[in-house]
Amino acid sequence: MIQDLRIDTANIRHFRALLGGDEKLLASIGQFAQFRVIIDANFVVGALLQKIKYPERGPTALEELVHASVIEVYAPRWLETDLKSAIQQICKKKKVAEADLWAAWGHYQALIKWDETWGKPPDEFKPTDDPKDLPYVLLEALVGANGVLSNDRDIERMGGNRLTLDFVFSTREYARAAVIDVSISVSGKFLGTVAIESLVAVIGVIKGNLAKLSPKWSSLQNSLQAIAQR
Repeated sequence: MIQDLRIDTANIRHFRALLGGDEKLLASIGQFAQFRVIIDANFVVGALLQKIKYPERGPTALEELVHASVIEVYAPRWLETDLKSAIQQICKKKKVAEADLWAAWGHYQALIKWDETWGKPPDEFKPTDDPKDLPYVLLEALVGANGVLSNDRDIERMGGNRLTLDFVFSTREYARAAVIDVSISVSGKFLGTVAIESLVAVIGVIKGNLAKLSPKWSSLQNSLQAIAQR
């Protein structure tokens, strides 16, 4: 199972830099995928509720992917205004304290790259459009995003590409599998194509994580330790 045999996906940041500096290795392994998404208020509120309800779970899947540099999250400045009403509504419905949600938001918003183009919905819009959703759809086109993380089907009705939690979870599985595959390739078959001094820079990061894996990966850990001692 990938969940049992994985290296911390945060290492993708280090491997991205390493692979980018070695054309031969990059051609053999390929670059890590990277996605750009827009996030809307209802998706944020859902994530904040999960963080309050299950604090023991730590970072959400989206937080893990942002830290790994696999996903970039954008939002229009309008999100801040939209979030106020969304939090008020969910607090009444779920009987949770607004203060708890805002406290969780204080940390969660660090994921976001803000765009100042739409601090409010545009003044002109089609009668069939929901104006509060328009800034997300418009920003998707502006920054060339892969889609909008949203639970609102109005996003796709207005021409946006709506992405759900299934997209996030599938991308996390990809990232966890990819970092294992590239770790093994870098330290094994393709080792000769990488300057040792460059590889040593990431050994310290991945070595501790390898120790947590199944014993079947212990030989890989040992080889990395030997390289580092040269």
